Amino acid sequence: MRRAIPRALALALLAVLPLTGCQKSSPSATGPTDEATSSATADRVGSPTPNVAMTAGFKVSDVQEAEKVYREFYSAFLEAERAGGALTLPPPLVRVVEPPARANVEALLKSDFEEGVRLSSKEDGSLRLAPAKGFARGDSVVALRACADGRGLRYVRADGASTTGRVTLNYAYFHRNSRGVLAIFQTNSSRDTSPCSS
Repeated sequence: MRRAIPRALALALLAVLPLTGCQKSSPSATGPTDEATSSATADRVGSPTPNVAMTAGFKVSDVQEAEKVYREFYSAFLEAERAGGALTLPPPLVRVVEPPARANVEALLKSDFEEGVRLSSKEDGSLRLAPAKGFARGDSVVALRACADGRGLRYVRADGASTTGRVTLNYAYFHRNSRGVLAIFQTNSSRDTSPCSS
């Protein structure tokens, strides 16, 4: 059976996770525009925070930590896809993805396993991350815009049929878990990939 969801959607952080939720505002057609750093601006809820480096309304240190977590996720997810999916979430993904996003990641990898779909490409495609100004969900500390170019990636099904990836745009929301570490807890995808062109 052919997948209804193009495989590359998963590359940027699970376009199969279009969880509904409220966004404070949406970025312009070209994505977040204010990514400059300042030493005294508003924190994520809008109150002044003197002497804290900020970018796009988020603490620079949180953005840097979120980018590291996302890259760990991206690498671990591709490895799981190269292995042909999984019935349960591999430990590297458990460390960086929390509910409700965790259940969706696990469902996608389980579907890969059951359908015999695997990533056959050795390369990872390209990934660009940026703070997503104006985006927040629940107790998110930071939100990232993730643009992945998976056009060079090849996915193969058990019957030998293959498909290639495409450019995807996703937004990942991070919160501090009970251990105090940033983890991905929600995502949403966008059909408009024009912000990935800039």
